[in-house]
Amino acid sequence: MLHIDKILKTDPNVLANKGNCIAGADGEWIAEAVLDKKGLIVQEIDFNHVYKERQNFDSIGHYSSPEVTKLIVNKERQFIVENKK
Repeated sequence: MLHIDKILKTDPNVLANKGNCIAGADGEWIAEAVLDKKGLIVQEIDFNHVYKERQNFDSIGHYSSPEVTKLIVNKERQFIVENKK
């Protein structure tokens, strides 16, 4: 049995309701989903909120890429002038 056959055997009448919404930079709804209607959703967005949420970037969680990014801390004493040989 194919996977699509398994899905269709137990699926509801509607697999996707084609709803529209506007989600904010923090993932919260700015405009709740509108289902089964045609129309245009318009909402004013505070771009300062977008900039604020960009500071919440999860650098060690979901978006981390240890295969690409590496932090190296040089613990050696640093000098303003170096004598190169």
